[in-house]
Amino acid sequence: VLYDQLADRWILTQFTAGGPTFFECVAVSQTSDPTGAYFRYAISTGTNFPDYPKAGVWPDAYYFSTREFAGNNFAGVGAYALDRAQALAGNPNPTVVGFLAPPNPAYVVGDGLLPSTLDGQTPPPAGSPNFYVGSQDDNGPYGAPSDGLTFWKFHYDPNTPGNSTIPQPSTANRIDHLGYRQRPLFRLAYRNFGDHESLVTNQSVSAGTGPNGEVSGIRWWELRDPNGSPVIFQEGTYAPGLSDGVHRWMGSIAMNSLGDIALGYSASNTTVFPSVFYTARHAGDPPGQMTLGEGSIKDGTGSQTGSNRWGDYTALVPDPTDDTTFWFIDEYVPTTSGIGWRLRIGAFNLAGGPTPTPSPSVTPTPTPSGCQYTFTTGTDAIVPGDTNTGNNTDDGDTFISLPFSFQLYDQTFNGVNVSSNGRLDFVTVNEPGGFASACLPAPPNIGPFDYTVFPLWSDYRTDIVGEGCANFASGCGIFTSVTGSAPNRIFNIEWRVVYFADHNQTARGAAL
Repeated sequence: VLYDQLADRWILTQFTAGGPTFFECVAVSQTSDPTGAYFRYAISTGTNFPDYPKAGVWPDAYYFSTREFAGNNFAGVGAYALDRAQALAGNPNPTVVGFLAPPNPAYVVGDGLLPSTLDGQTPPPAGSPNFYVGSQDDNGPYGAPSDGLTFWKFHYDPNTPGNSTIPQPSTANRIDHLGYRQRPLFRLAYRNFGDHESLVTNQSVSAGTGPNGEVSGIRWWELRDPNGSPVIFQEGTYAPGLSDGVHRWMGSIAMNSLGDIALGYSASNTTVFPSVFYTARHAGDPPGQMTLGEGSIKDGTGSQTGSNRWGDYTALVPDPTDDTTFWFIDEYVPTTSGIGWRLRIGAFNLAGGPTPTPSPSVTPTPTPSGCQYTFTTGTDAIVPGDTNTGNNTDDGDTFISLPFSFQLYDQTFNGVNVSSNGRLDFVTVNEPGGFASACLPAPPNIGPFDYTVFPLWSDYRTDIVGEGCANFASGCGIFTSVTGSAPNRIFNIEWRVVYFADHNQTARGAAL
């Protein structure tokens, strides 16, 4: 969700997960009422699935980035411009310009790029391109020769769309970060102060060794002169965990009209439930430091026991009415569970002024939820598999024959597709969104997972060599074995996997 402050309009985005043609869907409110009618558009990404989309508001266009996949193969990072004036006017066929930056070499695009989005009432200089920023890590998985920020300029020509260009990236000042992901986190916030232009963004990193081992922190940057020679004006790593052992991650950063910078994020460790925290600095404070301590919007009271996916992104934005207050939205878990996360929205004002109170205009109608599960942890030992099914992939299914027929929902099956993400898919292979665990019935554009069994379910990989897979004697994969004798045979299917988001974190499970 984005707010176009210059037009007083709201922008909603969502990708489609079902092919063969994929789209990034965009809705632009027809008035200032976010609960009213919307103009709706669909940006085609062809046969590429547009994962992890990000959006930015700019005077000439609404800009988007995607992380695109052709089947299970990473195809590159997409960059798209939707003509803003046409979209606001409800033009049924607005101009869209798109590019795909292939991973050649992979470290140049990393795990994604962020388009810039305008904060405040002062637009960028006339004709300014939109700015895209990525990061590269010489300790990461893509072979980057050095640490750095990659900086791109997307020039959209509304009169002759064919003249739109994205030059090759350049690297700003060298930086040092050790995060697994080469992916800055939402948003890339732009502000024009008249005498200078600023961009701020952040990324989760490994901050070093705390009292109980390695801790996460948040690397943040302020870039200046993006229309000239981009330079990192200041940067820092916010990591109190080096002293208190608490991880800080999943951040979002913004700058208000006073030049104050605030940073919201998640925080937890073995004694602190995942919580919603923030920190900040004033414009004149020593560079590279968050000087104003740490505040809490919501202290967590539970832990997430299911998927290791957390948020994917949060959002910190300045209030458009006073342009000094910050609003932040993040997730937390009220009661320990696998799927019971909630969102919390909070606001804070560094100048000591009044903090606005949300005043919703509508009361949502409760809908039935399929998320009220009860979990029981078993104690039986996993029966190991001794035959490798050949499933060594990311988001992939492998068909295996069953040694005897199996009946599920009054249908008989003689084979099953074993998924690297922990499922048994008896009918449909590689269903849309299969890497995204969710409560059932499946939400829109995921599944629907008919005739599916879920021994495990998360975003796993079975194709990694080394790292966490080295903890398994035969490496990662899906393995089978048969125990007992007819007519009391048992077919065992065992998963040995690592998480997509952390190749050192393992998981093991089985279906009998």
